[in-house]
Amino acid sequence: MGVSPLTEIKVADLGPRKLSSALMGPIDQIVAEALARRPDVLSAYAAHEASLARLRAAQAEFMPKVFLSATGSHSSNTLDVSTLPSLGQGASQAPSTLNVPGTHYGATVLLGITVPIYDGGLRRALEGQARASEAKTDAMLEQIRDEASREVVAAANRVRTSLSALDAAEALASATQITFDAALDAYRHGVGSITDTTRAETALLEAQNASTDAYSAARSSAATLALAAGTLGASPE
Repeated sequence: MGVSPLTEIKVADLGPRKLSSALMGPIDQIVAEALARRPDVLSAYAAHEASLARLRAAQAEFMPKVFLSATGSHSSNTLDVSTLPSLGQGASQAPSTLNVPGTHYGATVLLGITVPIYDGGLRRALEGQARASEAKTDAMLEQIRDEASREVVAAANRVRTSLSALDAAEALASATQITFDAALDAYRHGVGSITDTTRAETALLEAQNASTDAYSAARSSAATLALAAGTLGASPE
């Protein structure tokens, strides 16, 4: 288990607890809650959902694709041109400068559609592969659900049986307690024998031991049901 051998294990004290068949809920509700909680069922469900997504993606490759594209541009420039000096009068004047500024804006919007025509059967093969994967994960999910349901139902039946056995053992212990009390009282008043008292005491001890064993079996079967339902380790209700 990967636990250090120096680990100190503390066993919790369960203490006495009254058990009865009234603590058991409807089996359909127990199974439904277990299927919604068990990690193996959730993992199989996630794998099935992933295969469905891959199948939808493969089927989408057969559909036309619509695309929209847009671009924008902006340019700014300035051209400075110096004029040549004039001859004759005013030749000493400095040449003038000609400024030619320019700013331009542009935009392009493209709307198009692509239609798949021929790909040599590649898309059809990918779709078939996705369908096979979806069918496989669906069958696996159903198998895991069925196995989980059988485990929960079997564990719940064992709990009901053990609780019925516990009720019978407690009833027997109560009856033998009354018998022992009557035999002891008769012996104390001189109307009963020590043999009858000892026999009643032995029967009482056996009934008490049987009740203890039935109680332990009921707690063990309840733990098995908690494991099958995915609630083992949670706080007891």
